[in-house]
Amino acid sequence: MTVFRVDAAVPIIFAAVLSALTVAGWPIVDLSAQTQLGPPKKLMPGETNAYKDPAAPQPLADPSKILPSQQVPTAKPPQPVQPVLPVQPASTTMPAKLMRPVETEPAAAAAAPQRAPAANQTGIQVGALREIDPSSVGLLDPGAGGLGTEMWAGSDRGRIERLLPRLPMGTLSPVMQKMARRLLLSSAEVPKGEAVAPSLLGLRVERLAAGGLTDEVNRLLNLAPTRLSDPAFARAEMNGLLLTGDRPAFCTRIEDVVAADSDPYWLKGLAFCKALEGETQSVDLAVSILRDQGETGDEAFFTLADALSGNGEAVVDSLIDPSPLQLAMLRAARQPLPSDAVPGARPGILRAQAEAANADIDLRLAAAEKAEAAGALSTEALAQIYAGIEFSDDEMERWAELAGDSHTPRTNALLFQVATIESEPFKRAKVLQTAWRRARDEGGFGAMARVTYNAARSLEPSDEMIWAAADIGRALLMAGDSVTARRWFDLASEVAATPKQPKPPIKPVVITAEEAAKRLTTGMLGAPKPDAPPSPERPVDEAAQAVLELWPLILIADLNTPLAFRPAILEAWWPGQVATVGETAASERAAVYYSLLDAMGYFMPDTVWAPLLNGPLTVTAYTPAPALTRGLESAVKAKRIAETVLLCLLALGDVGPAGADPSTLHAVIRALRAVGLIRESRDVALEAAIGRGL
Repeated sequence: MTVFRVDAAVPIIFAAVLSALTVAGWPIVDLSAQTQLGPPKKLMPGETNAYKDPAAPQPLADPSKILPSQQVPTAKPPQPVQPVLPVQPASTTMPAKLMRPVETEPAAAAAAPQRAPAANQTGIQVGALREIDPSSVGLLDPGAGGLGTEMWAGSDRGRIERLLPRLPMGTLSPVMQKMARRLLLSSAEVPKGEAVAPSLLGLRVERLAAGGLTDEVNRLLNLAPTRLSDPAFARAEMNGLLLTGDRPAFCTRIEDVVAADSDPYWLKGLAFCKALEGETQSVDLAVSILRDQGETGDEAFFTLADALSGNGEAVVDSLIDPSPLQLAMLRAARQPLPSDAVPGARPGILRAQAEAANADIDLRLAAAEKAEAAGALSTEALAQIYAGIEFSDDEMERWAELAGDSHTPRTNALLFQVATIESEPFKRAKVLQTAWRRARDEGGFGAMARVTYNAARSLEPSDEMIWAAADIGRALLMAGDSVTARRWFDLASEVAATPKQPKPPIKPVVITAEEAAKRLTTGMLGAPKPDAPPSPERPVDEAAQAVLELWPLILIADLNTPLAFRPAILEAWWPGQVATVGETAASERAAVYYSLLDAMGYFMPDTVWAPLLNGPLTVTAYTPAPALTRGLESAVKAKRIAETVLLCLLALGDVGPAGADPSTLHAVIRALRAVGLIRESRDVALEAAIGRGL
């Protein structure tokens, strides 16, 4: 765990930083009040399907120990981003619905080049009518966050259709998830060239399904013309039915799918439905055919088929990377989820595991946290699941002790509940600080910052809370609220700039013999009453430490009132990092941070980089293939917007901004800025900075 020291060096270092900032003309803004949170919202049991499934799970013996199933809100399509207004709380109670952080810049689609129609000598425009490709349908037009109807202009269709299936959809990066949604959901003409896939729409549907975006998949499939046929449509729709627990609809359609597609996966699905209907002979026949075809690697399927056919000893004790069919069969057989089924699961599977009411509570919570981080489960749903866990009064009182001893998702839920119901700001901040620091050390900081956003936003900046300013500001930035984070930063800057009050000299107490005798006779023996106490001294040292921690992040994130920047500020910031975390860690942080600033267009002279040459001159990191880097340069130069976004996401890969090397981050940020995606470029930089410990 990173420990930040506030010692005698901090005021001196901050003084240098403040001096540079003063030269840069750094403004201080006023502060406004915030709200308080109310009690947590408990979960309601989910609705049951009217269909009487012969293999439907039955209630356990002790229902009081079962977490009620939640009705998880379905994902909503991206909405137009409204202009930012200052956060002004309207009440002193926490809203029942988890609030979304305010955006800081309109997510306007980059302008695509327009083609001019041909015109004859008379000025009348003429041209041939083209048939609209059915793969051009989408859920986002430019006004709703789409990348533009001509976002693929200049790209080669074959090239795009070969790259699109490799688009990372399991990343934990929120900015990558947003860009992938925009890329896959935008209404746009298909790129020109020879197709290599049944349809571009099918590739888009498959990637959305891989990301667990079932609602978006269904809405996009509803727009697909009936004349367009693609096996990806059926797989996405049928897997969606399995993941949502709609076995009746799945089994109603399975025979038609088997007749149209020879994929063994569908024969397994047919065997599953026959097992539910008690047709053991049909199950045995399907199993025999699958084994004859060489489909012997899926032992979990054969074990579950045996269990559904009546073999009580057939139990699955391991299920790494489960498929939707395996998960549905496991539920139908009323078998517990194996402990290894969560770590390697895909986003859609994680969401289904999180919604499984009878699953082990620790596995369910772990799946919910991972699903939210992967973008498959809403933050509101994770908050509801956290709020639905029951804790004793003793556990609620001993939260600090339990947080130090236990490192499970259940402890995260405990800290969430304590922070939610705690009305005293100081105590709430202590709980939140504990939860955030645990998450930074163990992983999952983004999910914890988002799920506790309401609790953090309710805290009002004040001198008494300055000790928590850095943690609060960092969590607010991670949740996407740079406006409120800036208010904490501005307060810390104001306090840190306050001159320290000199301590008054100690005056010796002199009492004459006459005065002493008088006091003895009146019972007033003792020192004379002191003068009125001076006004309390402001926490200058703690504020200086908060400025050193928050300044790099605010500089990246805040577009509304950007900080003035001079290279001299970095020359003062660097010693503060060395004093706080040591030269080795400071060098690693500075290498990433300087690369981010340079990519964002800030002037970075040689004098800033010079101290880093004393450290390692080579690095080992995740880097994209040279062909991918070359392709990104070409796409940016030709202003191929969608292709640029696709290649940026491929370059960042599954590790995302937090794990990418500085050169990759530099190339991606510059590319996004070149095609007009300024907000996205800053979000990539912010995630990278926070992920590297800043």
